[in-house]
Amino acid sequence: MSKAIFNRNKLTLELEMGNGLYTVELEQCTDSAGMLDAILQVVGHRCCTLEILSDFMKCLNETCLEMHGETVQALFCPCGFGRKVKWRK
Repeated sequence: MSKAIFNRNKLTLELEMGNGLYTVELEQCTDSAGMLDAILQVVGHRCCTLEILSDFMKCLNETCLEMHGETVQALFCPCGFGRKVKWRK
């Protein structure tokens, strides 16, 4: 079972970490720097494991495909260039 889920109503990714949930607010991730910061916040969490990180990245990619029709890499930094992203519920 995945340790990460997309909450469409709240525009968040929710990760099971330790005894609770860690939430990434997608509306705060509007450019490549914001997304990188969110990823590094997850990686830096004391309860983050490789399984959680892998589930998070898969969920993030699936969410970008669902919401924008593009992978996370294509959405935030196509060909290495940063881009603004607007999340809609």
